[in-house]
Amino acid sequence: MSEDTKVEGPLELGMITLRADLSEATKALSLAMPEPLCLVEDGPRRVAWMSPDELLVMLPRAEVAAQMAEFKSKLGPMPHLLADVSDARSHFKVEGSGALDVLAKGSPLDLNEFAPGGFRRTRLGQVAVAVWRTETGVGLLSARSVAAFV
Repeated sequence: MSEDTKVEGPLELGMITLRADLSEATKALSLAMPEPLCLVEDGPRRVAWMSPDELLVMLPRAEVAAQMAEFKSKLGPMPHLLADVSDARSHFKVEGSGALDVLAKGSPLDLNEFAPGGFRRTRLGQVAVAVWRTETGVGLLSARSVAAFV
């Protein structure tokens, strides 16, 4: 790992899982819809594509309750599932010129195909993680129960 590479975490982050027919749900939510295997950022908010019917919304922890209420209001009777998963996951940042080297040591992810804005579920060692590229490194999510290992 190069000297300018640093790892921070676990960090506070609010997270909401939304499961629904995404073509309908995004119309009601006024959120940018990420392409499959991608993440979009809007200031401190991120929306990640988790599966064909699931998004993960990441935002400041203090905004979770208000965002959940807004989602419920806008989704109305549309079949959906909303869950505050902030306490279930831990967030880490790895930044600097060696950030991808850190990820390459423990993950089978093809880093040649992993451009900024990319979002993947993978493994880090024996732990399931979600990873996204930033301009300066990578973000990581893991189960909170394995945060010390990560």
